[in-house]
Amino acid sequence: MSVRRTLWSSIKKRRNKLIGHALRHGGLLVLIIEGCVEGKNAWGRPRMEYMQQIIEDQGCTSYEETKRKASNREEWRISTNQSQD
Repeated sequence: MSVRRTLWSSIKKRRNKLIGHALRHGGLLVLIIEGCVEGKNAWGRPRMEYMQQIIEDQGCTSYEETKRKASNREEWRISTNQSQD
């Protein structure tokens, strides 16, 4: 169980670092995250969206709040370290 928890913590930490960097610097990844790419959605039950998981991990209530928090690197680091379980 300890190895599993350590692995999950490592995944969350890396994911938070990546998304914080992407939101601060913009680019293609931000366009994809914000849904500015055209195309069709797949059929079936909607999966939990990537950004919804990030928002939940950060304890934010919206994408805008998450983006604001990511724009301040120190605030993002503090919230990232607190979100580790």
